[in-house]
Amino acid sequence: MIKRNKIYIFRFIIVLISCLVLLVSSSCNLIYKKSEIISSNISFNYPGLRIETRSVELGEIKDNFPRVVCFGDSVTFGWNLKYEDSYPQLLENSLYKDYMLNKVINSGIGGDTILDAINRLEKDALYYNPHIIIINFGLNDGMLVENKENKINKNESLSYSEGEYNYTTKVSLEKFNNCYRVLISSIKSNDIKLIVVGINPVLNSFPLSKDEDFRKKQKEIYDLYNKEIIEIAEDEDVIFLNLWNLFIEDINIENYMQEDGIHPNKKGLELIADNIYMNLIAYDMINQIEVE
Repeated sequence: MIKRNKIYIFRFIIVLISCLVLLVSSSCNLIYKKSEIISSNISFNYPGLRIETRSVELGEIKDNFPRVVCFGDSVTFGWNLKYEDSYPQLLENSLYKDYMLNKVINSGIGGDTILDAINRLEKDALYYNPHIIIINFGLNDGMLVENKENKINKNESLSYSEGEYNYTTKVSLEKFNNCYRVLISSIKSNDIKLIVVGINPVLNSFPLSKDEDFRKKQKEIYDLYNKEIIEIAEDEDVIFLNLWNLFIEDINIENYMQEDGIHPNKKGLELIADNIYMNLIAYDMINQIEVE
C-alpha cells in the first residue's frame, strides 16, 4: 500500500511539473504582450530591443503588407520617450491611411554601432522578412571616447586631447565606411528595398559634461561621419535622408532635441517619421514591391 501511494505521488509530481512547464511556455507570449501594454505608456530606457518588438513573431505578421524594419540605435529606439512616440510607430501610423495592414518593426538598440548592426542584422531585421529596411547608425560610431589603450589615430581630425587624456572615435571612419557598405550589400542581396537615414546634428551643449572645445570637436566629427554616409549612399545608389540638413533648416534646432543635446524629442522624431513616409511615397517604393 505504501509503495502504491509513493507511485501515485510520483506520478502526481510528474504531471504537476508537466503542467507548470506548459503553463510557463504558453504564458511567455502573454507576459510579453502585457509588458508591451504597460511599457508603451512609460518613458524609460533599457538594454536591448523594445519590449513591443520582442513580442513580435514572424508567423503573426506574415500577412502584413508592407513590412518595414527600422534598424538603428537609440534614435530609432526612441530614447527617453514612450513607444508610441518612437518614429517607427509614428511611421506605422502614417502608413495606415493607405496600407491598413502595414507593420513597422522598431529594431533600435541604444548604444549600437555599425559593428553591432552587422552582428544582429539576421535576427533583428531579416528575421521579419521585411519588404523595406530603414537604417540609421553613426551617432555612437563617431562619438569621442577615452583612448585608454593609447592607440595612434592616423587621422588627427578624429582625435582630441585634453591634458593627459586622449579621445578617439568609438569606430574609426575607415571601419565605419567599410562596415556600412557591407550592411547595405547584405540587405540588397536579400532583395529588400532600403532607405539610409543620416545622423541628426547635436546641440552645441553636447556632451554636457565637457568644455566648449571638446563639444566643437565632437560636432565637427559628427559632420564628417554624416558626409561619409552621404558618399556611401550615393555610391551604393540608395535613397538617403539627410537629417542633418532637415534639423538645421530651423534656426531653433532646440525645438527638435532633448535636453541631453543628442537625442531628438517627440517633435524631432515626428520630423523623421514624416520625411521617411514622404520618401516612401515619392519614390513609389511600396508599389514596386513584389507581393508574395
